[in-house]
Amino acid sequence: MRPAAPPPAGPSLRAILVPSARRIVDGHDYYRRGTSVTLRHDGRAVVTTDSALLSGTEANGKAPRAGLLVTVEEVMFQCGKALKRSKLWSGKYRIERSAFPSLDQIIAEQTGQCSVEEADAKIASDYVHKLY
Repeated sequence: MRPAAPPPAGPSLRAILVPSARRIVDGHDYYRRGTSVTLRHDGRAVVTTDSALLSGTEANGKAPRAGLLVTVEEVMFQCGKALKRSKLWSGKYRIERSAFPSLDQIIAEQTGQCSVEEADAKIASDYVHKLY
């Protein structure tokens, strides 16, 4: 038996999807590799199916069925002390990619509905046929 996962921090996608609610989106941080200054925004988000708002977002001739409309309420720069202390950009602390499970391994293990090979084949097919 797997231990129960802790609840996610901040609002869940389910909370954002409630049509009548305008939910606060936890702040999003943007990093530029090699720099220490962080751009952060806080705001609210709603899922929209408004074709006027979604017009112009087509990719390869396919329009999205829905979009996430974020209203930014606050934008700030944060100093880089925490990033400097974390040594995020230092190669000395870099973990090799091979130390992490692949997406197909995660899907197979977490769902128990397919093998790693089946998940890998589905992902590869989706990248070709369902990218947009």
